[in-house]
Amino acid sequence: MRSPAAAVAVLLWAAAGAGAQGTEPEEPIQELFVGETAFVQARREVQLTTGFDGRKNAGEKTWTAAQIVQYGVTDWLELDAKLPFVSGPESTALRHAGFGDVEVGLLVGLARHIRAGALSVGARVRLPTGNEAKGHGEGETVPEPVLIYGKAFGKVQLHASAEVGFANKRTPKEWTYGAGLVLPSGRWRETLELDARHEGDESRLLLTPGLYLKPRHAFEIGIGIPIGLTQRSPDVGAVILATLELDGR
Repeated sequence: MRSPAAAVAVLLWAAAGAGAQGTEPEEPIQELFVGETAFVQARREVQLTTGFDGRKNAGEKTWTAAQIVQYGVTDWLELDAKLPFVSGPESTALRHAGFGDVEVGLLVGLARHIRAGALSVGARVRLPTGNEAKGHGEGETVPEPVLIYGKAFGKVQLHASAEVGFANKRTPKEWTYGAGLVLPSGRWRETLELDARHEGDESRLLLTPGLYLKPRHAFEIGIGIPIGLTQRSPDVGAVILATLELDGR
C-alpha cells in the first residue's frame, strides 16, 4: 500500500466498520506513538510523557529520548514543551549523544467533544538549541502550525493531523500528516497509525501498529513498531511511551 491517500481511506473504512461495537471513555489514550490526538489538557492539568524512539534503516541506527510537558492553562488552551536527547549521526553510543532542538508551543481546542468531532489548532517553534556541528540539531528556528481532528465511531476513535515546518535556511518546507485508529478493550488499547513526511524530493511513509496498557485513568504505557513503506523510510523501529496526568485542581 504505497499511496497515503489509499491507506488513510482504509483507516476511515475500518473505523466506520467498527463503530457499532459499544462505547468506551472519551479519552482512551492521551498520545499516539507517531501522530497526535486532538485532546487538549484540562485547566491546571499537567501531563508528563517520557518517550524513547529507536529507528533502523539498513546499517544505520538512531535513537531519541524525550520528555514532553503539557499544561492546561484553561479547558481549551494548552502549553507544550519538548526536550529531546538524541544520538549522534555516526554512533548510537551514549558518549556521542546530546540534547537536541527544544520545541515549545500551544494548542487550542476549538471543539472538544470527540463523538461530535474534536478539532484543535496550534503552533510550535523548534529552537536551535542542539549542537549542529555534532549532529544533534538543525541549527535553525522552525515555526510549525498544526491542525488535529478527532472523531469517535462507537468505541473506535480516529485522529488525523497535519503539520508544516517553515525552515529559514532556504531548505524545503517539511510537510507531515497522518491518521491513527484507537481501539480500547478493557485496560488495553490497540492502535494503528499511518504517517507521511515530505521534505523536498524526499518522502517517507510509516505504518505503526501499537499496544497500550492503561492500568488506571491517569497513566498509560505502550509500545509501537514503525514500519517503513517507502525506500527512504526507516526499515523498522520501536517507540516506547509512558504518560502520567497530574490534576492540579
